[in-house]
Amino acid sequence: RAEKIFSHPQQPQSVRPRLTTQQ
Repeated sequence: RAEKIFSHPQQPQSVRPRLTTQQ
C-alpha cells in the first residue's frame, strides 16, 4: 500500500517499493 511508503519515506525500505512502482 502507498500508505506504508508515506509512513516512513525517510527509510531506505521506501526506495524498494518505489522502484516497483516505476516498473
